[in-house]
Amino acid sequence: MRASGAGVMGVGIVVTWFLTGESSPPQKTGLAPEGSFPGEKTYGGIHCSKVKKLARSFLQKQLSDSEVEQIKIHQEYCVSCRSFVESLPDPDSHTDV
Repeated sequence: MRASGAGVMGVGIVVTWFLTGESSPPQKTGLAPEGSFPGEKTYGGIHCSKVKKLARSFLQKQLSDSEVEQIKIHQEYCVSCRSFVESLPDPDSHTDV
């Protein structure tokens, strides 16, 4: 089986972006949905990096109904994102130091 050169190129773009320290990821390359990284999973119409970006707002109930539904569906299929969201502090627990 032959490896696809597109996947290797996508990884190179992300590695280059990471090493350059730019504040934003590479522009859309056609290899992954806009705003996501090559190889990133998309479930419920939303990709992992967006779930992680919206996680605190999700827990604080500050998202639209459609965003909440997308994140819930995504978490049903993506163990990594479900674990990430569950690892965040509960916004309802008020711990004063």
